[in-house]
Amino acid sequence: MKKKFLILILAVLLSSCFYTRTTSPQIEEKDIYFHLKYIASDELEGRRAGTRGAELASDYIAKQFKKFGLKPAGDKGTYFQYFDFVSDVKLGDSNFVSFKINKDEIKLNFKSDFVPLSFSESGKIKGDVIFAGYGITAPEQNYDDYNGIDVQGKIVMLLKGTPDGYKAHSPFEKYLPLRYKVSNAQSKGAIGIIFVDPFSEKFEKFTYDYSAGKAGIPIIEVKNSIIDNILKTCGYDFKLYDIVKRIYDSMKPNSFTINNLSVEIQTDVRYVKSKVANVIGYIEGSNPELKNEYIIIGAHYDHLGWGGQGSLVPDTVAIHNGADDNGSGTAGLLELAEYLSHNRKNLNRTLVFIAFTAEEEGTIGSGFYVKNPVFPLENTIAMINMDMIGRLKEDKLTIYGTGTSPVWNDIIEKLNSEFKFNLNLVKDGYGPSDHAQFYSKNIPVLHFFTGIHSDYHKPSDDYDKINYQGQKRILDFIAKLIFELDKAKGRPQFVKAEPQQRSARGFRVTLGIVPDYSEEVKGMKVGDVRTGTPAEKAGIKPGDVIVKLGGREIKNIYDYTYALGDFNPGDEVEVVVLRGDEKLSFKVKFEERK
Repeated sequence: MKKKFLILILAVLLSSCFYTRTTSPQIEEKDIYFHLKYIASDELEGRRAGTRGAELASDYIAKQFKKFGLKPAGDKGTYFQYFDFVSDVKLGDSNFVSFKINKDEIKLNFKSDFVPLSFSESGKIKGDVIFAGYGITAPEQNYDDYNGIDVQGKIVMLLKGTPDGYKAHSPFEKYLPLRYKVSNAQSKGAIGIIFVDPFSEKFEKFTYDYSAGKAGIPIIEVKNSIIDNILKTCGYDFKLYDIVKRIYDSMKPNSFTINNLSVEIQTDVRYVKSKVANVIGYIEGSNPELKNEYIIIGAHYDHLGWGGQGSLVPDTVAIHNGADDNGSGTAGLLELAEYLSHNRKNLNRTLVFIAFTAEEEGTIGSGFYVKNPVFPLENTIAMINMDMIGRLKEDKLTIYGTGTSPVWNDIIEKLNSEFKFNLNLVKDGYGPSDHAQFYSKNIPVLHFFTGIHSDYHKPSDDYDKINYQGQKRILDFIAKLIFELDKAKGRPQFVKAEPQQRSARGFRVTLGIVPDYSEEVKGMKVGDVRTGTPAEKAGIKPGDVIVKLGGREIKNIYDYTYALGDFNPGDEVEVVVLRGDEKLSFKVKFEERK
């Protein structure tokens, strides 16, 4: 007991040293290292939003803000802007499945015979069962498991996999995800789904996929031995494997209504919410008038925890320390906060420092901030974002958002005459990081990024691989850019930037909307609408919730994504949205995705 107590005291003392060590008011490599070594340490367990590690990280950031003299701008005089976030999913106690074959009843055992999928809707359904093969509709392959059957109001039984198995580069590969099969079944009118793996008795891992919404209908997975027994009881002389072989050999569907079979299903899947926080501090400007204008400097501090969703080695259970993503940006935020606070007498405008959470789940923290701003967005003149700035190589530095204001190119060119980075300037203000949320609110943005590397979203992204000298140069550049912005007499003009050209990635068309992942809605919420796109031409606006696209019900981002795959350039379809309490219908003519 005495030994354990001494270890606890030592741990507390070691942890406290991270808060009490004196750092230089200048931007220095040793201080970046100091912050990052803790932020990306195993103690913080990868900083997944909603976990103890993320809470330790936010506490550390707040303590540093306080030490640097930043004023708190969070809730109730703290540095923390709290909000609820779905961080996990749990199985409830009320999961039930009973098959009825004529007068016989086969009740399944929860967890041993069946389980709900983690994105299943909770609810109770009852109906006849139709076997619909792999649940695939692939017109380009002249293949449709739903051809000749009517699943409206029925419960469909679907095979995992594709007609040619799990072959690499299969023409059916894009139809493999279970989310696709669910969306396709719903578009045909199915009220529930029974998945079965013909080659394995193992269930899908019941883990939260940090996705945008439940499926909208109950979904379960049943062991293949149970289904084989049910087929036999229904009078069939074949097993699932025989059906699989038949489809494989012929490359033709083998769907049918299962004779005399109905099922009652009750699913109980519960989302677990955690209280998470953005960390916000500010330095008030000294100019009586300009101090009411705000420059936001931001970086997200969360990462992937022990892996899973988002990891590029998803089957590996290991701490993903995220030193570059985005420990580097977080350490940079702290260094800039200390440096600029030390030079506060030279500041005209108010600088706001925000460490965002839940960026990895879809920029949820920054999305919450722009909907609940601490400082008025109309007086926020710019947002500077740092995400992955720790792997500078060959002086290559990418800056996104240079087309969001006419002032950016001149400032960047002037500063780079001194720093001589090999710059890649991207005009577009959108992108997969927190700056996009501010750009959607008509705020000029810049986002600094040193590029993807082989350790991205892997456990190997550790602090010993950071280019500290390179990161210091980037932070010096950003600091001078902030001073240039701060001393300007006028605020930078906002302009809609020229969109970046993107690969089609299997989608032939674009609607031109930017999804909003920061709220839980049934449908697909529009965060912003790109200029000159079909959505803008039709009259769709930010804040609309798309609930139907071309006749397909839209319950989440997956339904929306898969629905786009049904159309070609020039197709004209109806889009139904909710705008507040009003349901509106628009005609949209799709354009080619470039």
